[in-house]
Amino acid sequence: MKKVNLVVALAGTLMLFAAGGAHADLMHRHPPLPKGLPKKWDKKIPIPPGAVVAVVNPPSGIVQTVEFSAPGEFDGLINFYNSELTKAGFQLGPHVEVPTRKAYNLNFSKASVQDSVSIFPDQKEPSKFTVRVLYEVPNRRRHLLKLLIDRWRLWPRFWRSKEPPSEAGAGAAPAAAAPASQAN
Repeated sequence: MKKVNLVVALAGTLMLFAAGGAHADLMHRHPPLPKGLPKKWDKKIPIPPGAVVAVVNPPSGIVQTVEFSAPGEFDGLINFYNSELTKAGFQLGPHVEVPTRKAYNLNFSKASVQDSVSIFPDQKEPSKFTVRVLYEVPNRRRHLLKLLIDRWRLWPRFWRSKEPPSEAGAGAAPAAAAPASQAN
């Protein structure tokens, strides 16, 4: 009877944790995406709060460019992208900052994807900034294949030893030790 009560209590606890996790997800939802984004927008790329889609250029090969008009301060936008891209799992690459012109460019990557974000003053509204995002159009098959190829290149190096196995193999050491014991 004690085992049954213990199992019921454990099952109830697990259900409470699952329900709490679902409720917590509702509390931490991301803000809705702005209207006008391209159909194949990479949803992992963060967009600053209050940003509005200004220009969507047609794709050039696998690269898509989207420009946003974003309110806020120059340093605030830089801090937003540096922190949010890291939280989204991207690795930050080289950046260029020209504070006197309030211009900033940051490269960021994930798996086989190399993207870029540029921040500069909006020509029409000086109180806002233009945020230009150049990103590789997501293609799950292409990225999965690239990931597998990259990992395959690492695995053979990991498996191989620096020296090829000898023909004698593991039996060579005992055979060499045998004559020494026979000499006595």
